[in-house]
Amino acid sequence: MTNTGALRRSAQSDIAFAGGLWNHVDGLKKGLSDWYQMKLNELIIRAATAADTPDLSRIFFESRKETFYWIEADMFSIHDFLGSVRDEEVYVADHEGVAVGFISIWKPESFIHNLYVDKPFKNNGVGTALLEFCRQRYASPLQLKVAAQNEPAVAFYRHRGWREIERGVELPTGEYLLMHLTYA
Repeated sequence: MTNTGALRRSAQSDIAFAGGLWNHVDGLKKGLSDWYQMKLNELIIRAATAADTPDLSRIFFESRKETFYWIEADMFSIHDFLGSVRDEEVYVADHEGVAVGFISIWKPESFIHNLYVDKPFKNNGVGTALLEFCRQRYASPLQLKVAAQNEPAVAFYRHRGWREIERGVELPTGEYLLMHLTYA
């Protein structure tokens, strides 16, 4: 895991979200709430540390139980996190000292293995900020697999410019889409 230090995400100068949600020069577009702006202005993307393991394990465990509703809940364990991110670079979305999401990437293939956001922070730009962080640091194309039954995630990626490259089947999640994001 490389230590890139903390990166403060500023809505006015640092983040240019795909899909037109953010205007890189002028800051937030009209209509977004002050709460939303405040949360993103205080979001830091930083390299994970050992101290993050309990929070990231909880987010990973709870998110997988909810996301993969078609899989028996006892298939998931709070102890699965470390095995899932072994040999990957892991970055944390930190809000006021609290881990609210994370992304893990297998650097040799620019492959995003995990992207999870704590439930209270979903739909607030955290996942998009984590993807943008990786887009700025890893070779194109970024790639990932997403369970086909996870329709919200499939829509999330497509909305941000990801393209389906192929389909396959993997246990226990079933059919998946291999998706790429190509950029200059």
